[in-house]
Amino acid sequence: MARVVGGVMRRVGMRKTDEINEPDAQEQRDESRLENFHAGGGAFKTVKVFADALNARYGKADSAKNFTYKSQLMAYEGVRAMYEAYSRNKYTSTGVIQWMLNNGWPSMIWHLYDYYLRPGGGYFGAKKALQALDPIYGYDDHSVWLVSSQYEE
Repeated sequence: MARVVGGVMRRVGMRKTDEINEPDAQEQRDESRLENFHAGGGAFKTVKVFADALNARYGKADSAKNFTYKSQLMAYEGVRAMYEAYSRNKYTSTGVIQWMLNNGWPSMIWHLYDYYLRPGGGYFGAKKALQALDPIYGYDDHSVWLVSSQYEE
């Protein structure tokens, strides 16, 4: 059997068809917040880790629109920092693996393009970090670098 949860079909086991639309008490405890449905796995099974980091960095969001804006800003900064760290160390490092290019479902974390293939904050962070001439701040040693991605001799 499957039932619709927040517009998403999910398997719930063998139940009578007249019970499909109502979650039982155990399901309500397991899925107390529908926004966690596509959060991720491990420590990211809920949006708590993400939201705690967002609140610490930018202050608590006062609306869904504000949370969305701040989450895109956090993705921008995180992806930009990752690519800038690689750019600074590109001659001694082995590379970067971006997880993930796009989401298989609506989500707030890790992507450059969202489920609808629209560029998100991470995309613009990567674009900024990979510009032809990029000033970079080194968080590890507090240095400033000017990195060139122009392939000229």
